[in-house]
Amino acid sequence: MQGGDLALLRYAEKLTLTPGEMVQSDVQALKDAEVDDGEILEANQIIGYFNYVNRQLNGLGVTTDGDVVGYYAEGDKD
Repeated sequence: MQGGDLALLRYAEKLTLTPGEMVQSDVQALKDAEVDDGEILEANQIIGYFNYVNRQLNGLGVTTDGDVVGYYAEGDKD
């Protein structure tokens, strides 16, 4: 794992678990790890989107119980 990858994982964790505690130094840590502005923006958008969607689904009590997840049902060998 490269330094930028680890910095992005730390950023994602903090933005997910404690978004109100994000500060300028969180973004600076990414820049220090040689993550460019475009990558920072893209990561921020993806992290924010998945957090939004997961909170919406959790808030509505949506589950995948009984759903087929993936291309094939279990036991389908075609």
